[in-house]
Amino acid sequence: LISAAGAVLTKGDTVELTVQDRAPALRLPGTAYVLPVVGARGVGITTVNVETVNLELYRVDDRGLVNQINQNRLRGDPGWYGREQIENRQGERVWTGSMEVSGPRNREVTTLFPIDDALKRRAPGIYMLSARTANATASQWIVASDIGLTTFNGRKGMSVAARSLASARPLGD
Repeated sequence: LISAAGAVLTKGDTVELTVQDRAPALRLPGTAYVLPVVGARGVGITTVNVETVNLELYRVDDRGLVNQINQNRLRGDPGWYGREQIENRQGERVWTGSMEVSGPRNREVTTLFPIDDALKRRAPGIYMLSARTANATASQWIVASDIGLTTFNGRKGMSVAARSLASARPLGD
């Protein structure tokens, strides 16, 4: 073996190294998830070295939604306090269960949680999916809707176009 300076090793050596497993991890997709009413397959849950994820799904009605907006909690994971408020005061638990996760060790694995199986009847409101393992907790806001909104900002102001997520057809007049 020759170094960058040109020196040569006079004798070879063998060294055994052990790379530890990655710490178990859990995460959900991001700040918010719009789930189309038709054709949705599920919400992706990304894990590393996890075998089981415990899940709870809560519905927040329109009054609770206003409270969440006023407290600026819809921009990401609601955090420990926000989850506690939804779970104990402002939300209605509509489903609870667990999901098995399989995949190679030390690699990220994304598994779809089939939300349609959990939500047989979708009521108006916004949903919070809470995922827990022995080492981590993550939450995700989910809006179940068939309405996709697009905004356009121009010289005359802002325009909003509403379309069906299922058919891409315009909604309204």
